[in-house]
Amino acid sequence: MQAGFAMVEVGTCRSRSMDIIAMKYFTHVCIAAVCWWLCGWAFAYGGPLKTDSASGKLIKKDFIGHEQFVGMDFYEDLGGGRFEPMMQIMPWFQQWAICVVATSIVSGGVGERMTYLGYLVYSVVMAALVYPIVVCSTWGHGWLSNIMDAGFYDQAGSGVVHVCGGTAALIGAVVTGARGEGRVAAQRSDPSNTGLVLLGTF
Repeated sequence: MQAGFAMVEVGTCRSRSMDIIAMKYFTHVCIAAVCWWLCGWAFAYGGPLKTDSASGKLIKKDFIGHEQFVGMDFYEDLGGGRFEPMMQIMPWFQQWAICVVATSIVSGGVGERMTYLGYLVYSVVMAALVYPIVVCSTWGHGWLSNIMDAGFYDQAGSGVVHVCGGTAALIGAVVTGARGEGRVAAQRSDPSNTGLVLLGTF
């Protein structure tokens, strides 16, 4: 999925920006992995949890989770220096991939508007704090998941992933302003490679 996102953005930007945008995608996948491992998963899915007496649903005791930082409780100590991974690592990988998608959505909104360093700072904040708090409130048994009887329902990540990433992209585009240095607003900027755009859509 990240390769597709990268191809679409690289193909739609100006040719002089292709290299930096491709590097930006590679770097933010790595940054999101480290942030999700350090604290993102713990904030989003870590406990402690309790059972609501009225509804019988699991809910968080606190605003965000504060257990399972840096992969704690992802393995079982068998003694004698032997450790066995637990099933918890499987949802960790799936949710890390979804975290990367949420952070990727902003890239198109701020493409050719934000410096490389600025985008790296954004990636850290998004993957370590913003996205985990949104997930905690919804999928992670937070306050939105237990608001009224119905709780929170999300269709294929449309609310959690896409609204979170899209809102961050809109804010980034408004804050950074128009693309290009001193370009006239009406100046046309043709895609650098329509073939990459086509491949990225598949």
